Amino acid sequence: MSSTEGLDPIIIRRKKLYQKYWDKVAEGQKIILEIEAFLEGVKDPETRTIIRIKYIDGLTWEEVGDVVHMHRTTCYRKVLNEIERERPGE
Repeated sequence: MSSTEGLDPIIIRRKKLYQKYWDKVAEGQKIILEIEAFLEGVKDPETRTIIRIKYIDGLTWEEVGDVVHMHRTTCYRKVLNEIERERPGE
């Protein structure tokens, strides 16, 4: 068995994983752009901050509450109310 035997499948697998990674990065960037577009319509700066911290920075509701000095359920309700305001009847 030569030292190069089996190398091609490894390289092919690595390239596939690399492409899958970059596809996920692109998907994440698209989602962030959608969130930012949504945020343009949010009038309350506090709610905008909460949405950014939760969905762009990826903090838990508990962590979001700590950052903005509110209870986690208050933060959650502010976001929920904003979504309901943006999409009435859905």
